[in-house]
Amino acid sequence: MARQPAAPPAAAAPRAPRTHNGPLYRLAWRRARRHALQYVLFILGVAIGVAMMVSIDLANGSARRAFALSTDAITGKATHRIAGGPGGLDEDLYRRIRVELGFSPAAPVVEDYVGVPELGGQPVRLVGIDPFAEPPFRDYFSAAGGQLDAAALSRFLTEPNSVILSADAAATNGIALGDTLTVNVAGRRIPAQVVGLLRPADDVTRRALGGILFTMRPGKPMMLGQRGRAVVLGLPGNPVSSFITFVLLVRPFLLALQGAAAALPAALPLPAHFDWPRPDKRREFLRVRRNAAGGLDLFANQSSGVLTSAVWGDGVVDNPPAHPIARGETVRFIPFSELLA
Repeated sequence: MARQPAAPPAAAAPRAPRTHNGPLYRLAWRRARRHALQYVLFILGVAIGVAMMVSIDLANGSARRAFALSTDAITGKATHRIAGGPGGLDEDLYRRIRVELGFSPAAPVVEDYVGVPELGGQPVRLVGIDPFAEPPFRDYFSAAGGQLDAAALSRFLTEPNSVILSADAAATNGIALGDTLTVNVAGRRIPAQVVGLLRPADDVTRRALGGILFTMRPGKPMMLGQRGRAVVLGLPGNPVSSFITFVLLVRPFLLALQGAAAALPAALPLPAHFDWPRPDKRREFLRVRRNAAGGLDLFANQSSGVLTSAVWGDGVVDNPPAHPIARGETVRFIPFSELLA
C-alpha cells in the first residue's frame, strides 16, 4: 500500500513588534529636570485642591451633624413640629392644639440666638420651655430623670431670669451653680443666674446641649376657670406679677361677687422723670414713686421677682404695649391708694 506524503508544517504566526517606552521616559525625565519647579507646583496645586474639597466635605458633614444633634435636643421625642416664621405664632394656637383638637402630649418652645460673653462669646441658642409639658419629650427636665434635683427645678420655676445649661459647657467655661451670665438679646444685656446643670447620660445629647441655654417660656400669667360651682383663679408665680394681677383683676372680681359697684381705678396724668427706651411688646405696669417736684421716679429694678419695687413705690405707670417713655412725657399714673381702696 502506497504511503501518502506528509503535510508540510504550518507556518509560524508573525510575531508582534516589541515596543519600548524608554525614549518616552527619558524625554519626560529630561523635561521634568529642566522644569522641576513647574512640576512641583503642579503636583502641589492638585494636592491642595483635593485637600480643600475633602475639608469642605468634612466641614459640611460636621455642620449637618451638629445641626441634627441640636435639633434632636430641641425636639426630643416629638414626631411633629409647628414652626412659626419671623412673626411667630399666635399664643392661642397651643391651647387650641391641646384643648380643642386633643393633641396631647404637646409642648411649646420659644427659641432665638443670643450672645453670652461668659460662654466664649459665640452665638448660643436660647430656648424657652414649659417644664410641666416637657417630660414626655425630654426627660432631663424632670427630677425623675435624675439629671436635675428638686431644688434646681424649684428655683427654675420661681426665680426670674434663671437659666439651665449643660454641665460640660459650664465646666469648659468655668461656670458654677449660682453664677450670673450676661445674655445679650438684640443689644439688650440681661443678667441671668445659673440655677441648674444638665448631665445627660448619652454622649450624643451631651454634645448637642453644649451650645443651648434653657430658660422659662413666658406665657399668659392669669387663669380663670370654674370647677363645679367654685370659681378658680390662678395668679403668676413672681411676687410683683401676683400683686399687680390681684389688685387689677382679682380684687375687682371678688368685689363684684359681693355686689359692689364696678369702678375702674382713677389714673393721674403726671410727668415721667425717667426714660424707658426699651419697652416690652406687652402692656407694662412700672413701679414708680412721686417725688417732691411733682413727677415720677422709676424704681431701678423692674423685675417681676423684686417685691421691693412695690414696697418702695406708691403706684404704677400703665404703659401701653411697645411704647417707649421719654423724660418729661406725661404718663398714666395709678396710685396704690386707688387699687387698694
